[in-house]
Parts: sequence; structure tokens; C-alpha cells
Amino acid sequence: PGGFALSAPAYGNTAAIALSFGGATDSGAGLKRVRLWVRKGAGGWTATVHESAQASGAFTFTGLAGDDRYYFALQAEDMAGNLSAAPSGDGAASTLVDTVAPAAGTL
Repeated sequence: PGGFALSAPAYGNTAAIALSFGGATDSGAGLKRVRLWVRKGAGGWTATVHESAQASGAFTFTGLAGDDRYYFALQAEDMAGNLSAAPSGDGAASTLVDTVAPAAGTL
């Protein structure tokens, strides 16, 4: 399984990040599910609870743990149990979360 695309906003300042995906395919047994993975900063990849049996759709990730760059990737599984490649590097999309307001300058 594979062939998917994932998109995320470049910046975020709320407790949730809206992601969309599309194009998941499997030419053999058929697509079973697509699972969202996340990595915060330089940390390791973690599977989230977000998964879908659809070839395209959206997830709202709410597992933010402070300001940082969050990287996202997808892993697909087919009906025969085959998995697409495990997430690596910077994944397929990322969002810089910044909830700190800028300081006003002085004259």
C-alpha cells in the first residue's frame, strides 16, 4: 500500500492541527487502513489514535505538547497485513506550533 499525500498548515497557534490526506492505494488485497504518525521536534515517531479505512480524508490532531515543530506521516496497511514504509526523516508534512504572542517594542 502507498501512494498517499498528506498536507498540514505551515503554522499553528491552537490546540489542534487539521491535516488532510488523499491518494492511498493498494493494487493487491485492497486498503485496510491509513494511520497517522507524529514526531515532535527531534523526538521519535509515535503512532497516533487517528486512522481511517478511506483512501482520502482528514484528521484533527490534538496531542500537542508545547510549542515546537510537529512532523506528520502516514502508514498504510492492506487487507493482507502488508504495511507501507515506517515513518522516517521529516515525514510528509509539518506544522510549526507557536502559541507565544510577540512582544511589543518600545520607542
